[in-house]
Amino acid sequence: MNLRFSALIFATTVLSAALLSSCVAFNRVDMDFMKKPQVQLEAIGGTEKGEKKIVVVPLNGMIVPDREDYFFMPHNEITPNGVRRALTFLQNEKDLGAVVFDLNSPGGSAATSEEIYQMLLSFKAKKNVPIIFYINNIGASGGYYIAQSADQIIVNPNGVVGSVGVLSVFVRADKLLKNKLDLDFVTIKTGKFKDFGSPLREMSKEEIAYWTQMMDIYFGHFINVVATGRKMPAQKVREFADGRVFAPTVALDKKMIDGVGTLDTAMETAQRLIGPKDGQWLRYASVQGGPAPVQIDAGLQKLNGALASISPALLKESAVWFLADF
Repeated sequence: MNLRFSALIFATTVLSAALLSSCVAFNRVDMDFMKKPQVQLEAIGGTEKGEKKIVVVPLNGMIVPDREDYFFMPHNEITPNGVRRALTFLQNEKDLGAVVFDLNSPGGSAATSEEIYQMLLSFKAKKNVPIIFYINNIGASGGYYIAQSADQIIVNPNGVVGSVGVLSVFVRADKLLKNKLDLDFVTIKTGKFKDFGSPLREMSKEEIAYWTQMMDIYFGHFINVVATGRKMPAQKVREFADGRVFAPTVALDKKMIDGVGTLDTAMETAQRLIGPKDGQWLRYASVQGGPAPVQIDAGLQKLNGALASISPALLKESAVWFLADF
């Protein structure tokens, strides 16, 4: 274990030295990559010189809390900061007629869904423009939740929508750890609920009842949000709020949505809502700022040269340990 740790430290030191020796070539490259993505509006249809703009904003992935944008870390998520950036951009856009959110999401964090939902309502009130949600594939749970901010919800004929409900999953690992690893644990706590949800013990009936009551509160709020968005009694919402997703035609019958169609259908719906004025159809696009590929290649060549100056035998031996621990 000590040998592996020593090799890891050595490998880290070697690679750090190599990076430092090539920092002159990389300093401009790194700074360019750390710039925030730029945005632009791309024409996708409508009338080129229309008086009003109908902008499509893609929303794809799980709904998750904000986090740092990691260097070279691809992700496909819906976050408050991502939505806030789009809304800030659109807030300053002149001649904005309507916004179509192109949604594909199975849901996610309940608290984050509420934050984004309130953000969308605030934007709609301040900008005084209609919002349309187009569900291109999945609009479930938190995805359906944030869609309640819309004036109209359109779903692709082959999409699914719904899953109104709340879910919590707790994992038990005590038997696995005891039977396979012979590990025992001692928990010292100041209150009987302090280690609630611990994977190291079975949950008591009292704890299950306590958490069920909590979930009922969140579920009731979800019901009220849908009732407000769909303009129907809460009791009517409870008829389809059993966690199921529905085909668009079924959802339409239950008045969960307003129409079935494609993105063009959603854009035409937006066009009708803004009145007789012709609309430009535009898509909100994020463009990542960064250096030209030739700059990257030059930096990598410099780094390779620095690595080559190190003893190949030592680097190879260290790298094996480093990658194995990864």
